[in-house]
Amino acid sequence: MGLEIVREQHPTNCGKWSRLWQFEDVYHVLLDNKGTHEVEGIMLNKSKRQIPHLDGKSFSSMSKLRLLKISNVDHSKDLIYLSNELRFLKWDGYPSNSLPPTFQARKLFELNLCHSKIKYLWKGMKTFEKLKNIKLSYSHNLIETPDFTSVTNLEKLNLEENQDRENSLPVMLLKLHLRELSFKSVGFHICLPGSEIPAAFKHWSTEGWEIKFGLSPNWYTDEFMGIALCAVVPELSSELYGLYKCQIVCIICIGSRMMIYLITIPSRLHSDHLWLGYLSIQEMIATQYSDPNDLRCIHVRVVLVRYYQDHDPLNSVGDNRSPICLRAKRCGIRMVYESELENLEEFPAEPENSIAGLSLLSFTDSNL
Repeated sequence: MGLEIVREQHPTNCGKWSRLWQFEDVYHVLLDNKGTHEVEGIMLNKSKRQIPHLDGKSFSSMSKLRLLKISNVDHSKDLIYLSNELRFLKWDGYPSNSLPPTFQARKLFELNLCHSKIKYLWKGMKTFEKLKNIKLSYSHNLIETPDFTSVTNLEKLNLEENQDRENSLPVMLLKLHLRELSFKSVGFHICLPGSEIPAAFKHWSTEGWEIKFGLSPNWYTDEFMGIALCAVVPELSSELYGLYKCQIVCIICIGSRMMIYLITIPSRLHSDHLWLGYLSIQEMIATQYSDPNDLRCIHVRVVLVRYYQDHDPLNSVGDNRSPICLRAKRCGIRMVYESELENLEEFPAEPENSIAGLSLLSFTDSNL
């Protein structure tokens, strides 16, 4: 019924139909550049047949295109144009090095370019105030991430199996979280491929799962916002990964106060991953400090725990399926102050007071 309605006015010219979802029609419109401003949606997901060797002008006349969901479509040249009216863009195997230079879809809410050949999304500052989800997993050519400070409503960023080659993305996203999103009282965490501690972390362990350092007498000021933490966690590969649940266990001791945080992460990691988290001052206040400036030392330990989905790692009495506990390869910490936000990612890293062998809780490599 819907197909007949779409074809009614232009039965022989599919380039003037508002929606295209059959392979033959999409193939004809893209290959022969027959698309017009009347096309508003193209849906050709998981097609086993390929549309090959399109030139970069295939979408140039589709100025009102709002939905584009395609796969197995190749271009012999970089794409020149995509409609700025797009709300939803999913192109599995996107073939170009970047999005078109003129592309700035202010109403776009999802950008999905998994398995793409993309090297970077865009250059410079672009505003995507409606964009909430970005998926770039398995895009192995990705060498540069954009400035996300103009993507103020970003909720999900999927970079699975990609390398952050400049190791700057986690800190940039934390900076965005603190400066732009008005979520300063809310915790934050991100986990993505990486094996190095970002330079923004002054205190870090060159090797080891824990770090301890002294606090200055006046560390707790009106500008203090919270604590940023990071750790390099080892790869987790398993054919039975669907049965497992993985959590990062972060133990923070400030003085005699202990805080334990459990953060769920993907249950299978094909390489070392960098985890970065943020603990806000509001969350710290909940521990009922009498006078924070009386505290003189902070001690952090980070481990990765993997256990069966129906298993409680904190109550394992009588359960013979003991969780697997892996120590972080290295970790880092930084006290975050409001006056330092602009230069957050530029702070020099200097290993300080890394201490091994201290015991807060009884962790071993095989049991929790």
